Amino acid sequence: MFKNISLGPLLLLLLMACVDEDTLPPGTQLMLNPHISLSHDSVFPWTANKSDGIELGVSKEVFMTGIQSLFIENRDSVNLNYGSWTQTYSGPMPAQGSTLELIAFLKGENISSVFPTSPRVYISFRIFPQSDSKGNTQGRSAGSDSYSFLEGDFDWTPIIITLDNFPSEADNISVNLGMLSGTTGKIYFDEITLTVK
Repeated sequence: MFKNISLGPLLLLLLMACVDEDTLPPGTQLMLNPHISLSHDSVFPWTANKSDGIELGVSKEVFMTGIQSLFIENRDSVNLNYGSWTQTYSGPMPAQGSTLELIAFLKGENISSVFPTSPRVYISFRIFPQSDSKGNTQGRSAGSDSYSFLEGDFDWTPIIITLDNFPSEADNISVNLGMLSGTTGKIYFDEITLTVK
């Protein structure tokens, strides 16, 4: 009764299921602890990178969701140092050609810069290694542009950064949330997601 069934379609479906099992499907979230609220005592895997005079910390009073947010503060207008929060993803990589979308929500208090034409905030992600085996560096990073000039007091504002055409030869992806040199005030970060589209 079953002698005439072709195994061709079944084998094709099996092969399709096995292809690209090491790459991530659309909709996959790459950031751990995007709400900064997995623990009261730790913001792991977010790490602080700071210079003298810059305060990096966790606010339990100001947050968008969850129980806390990250912040960077500089109170001294003559302090030209900078600070940032970083998280690195090193799991399975998105498929080559995929799109990545980074969204971070920011809230600012008295943000200004001693350099009026310079950016104040920088949100970015970078794919490592910084170049492939042929020496190509194109398409391995994306950062904020017009959002960089936020100033004064502002409520939770989404910053959206997209990288089309994810490159080959990727080992890890580093996300950076920073307050740039010459910026004063306090900036909060919450709801940070990096999604395969």
